[in-house]
Amino acid sequence: MIRTSILLPVLARLVSASISLATFTQPNCGGDISNNIRSNPANRFESSECVATNQFSSVGVITADPGFKCNIYSDRACANFLQSFATPGECGSVIGSGVICFSQKAFDNPLDGASGQLLMGAKFVTVVKQASELIQLGVSQACTNVGCDPTNTFSETQNPMTSKELVTVSVAGNYDNTQQRDYMRNVLQEAFRLAQSGDRDNPHAFLGADPNNPTIAVLENPFIHDIPTFAQVVLNDAQGATLAELKVTITQTDTEKQQACEDSAGKITGAALGAIPVIGGVAGLAFAIGCSAS
Repeated sequence: MIRTSILLPVLARLVSASISLATFTQPNCGGDISNNIRSNPANRFESSECVATNQFSSVGVITADPGFKCNIYSDRACANFLQSFATPGECGSVIGSGVICFSQKAFDNPLDGASGQLLMGAKFVTVVKQASELIQLGVSQACTNVGCDPTNTFSETQNPMTSKELVTVSVAGNYDNTQQRDYMRNVLQEAFRLAQSGDRDNPHAFLGADPNNPTIAVLENPFIHDIPTFAQVVLNDAQGATLAELKVTITQTDTEKQQACEDSAGKITGAALGAIPVIGGVAGLAFAIGCSAS
């Protein structure tokens, strides 16, 4: 990602918002301006909310008052954070499809001064899907804006043509807002990604029809891997009180494997979790990583 300085005097005279960011079709703020995104003083946090765009190749800050910034995301749902821009005249070559511009001053960040705890389970199960995808599906199924219902589980049959193992994801959690929820989900996804074993051949893989050409047979579910059955994230404020928590349990009808939790937790570093941006894209939290008693 390349940052340079740009001068946009004509555009600047046309903008009165507290921050305004242009997206460009080419790197280095070249080509056409595809979008001009502004913070909205009528919204909470004076936010533009998530603006989904066609893919852009660079962005430039036209105007920005102190305390305002724009976050850039690779996806149209503004879930995968890339980087932030806040300096007038700043240009950055970054490929993305989503933008949120907002006031940091108006945003009372509930994670300011917070720390985190991550607890990993000692048992593993064998699955076909990536752990991060299972967590995303579980959270989408169980969680609302204010909490999660662990009885509203996500379930699916893996290897449906052969072994028919049922995989179930249960999610429980309490939080104040969706930003806390999504941050904790991202932490769990990264922790499971790091703890997940390498791919190996699936003995229950089966031939299925290519969706693009039904006359061609393709191997479905060719790989499997082992993932932990349990993990929990707890966010604490500066005084140690619990701000929010989210935990996920993954089961399947085949036999669970007992492993040394330290073997998986040892793959998860505080630096990796600290690289996940919290609300507003600011630096991540410091995490204590441990093992459950199971």
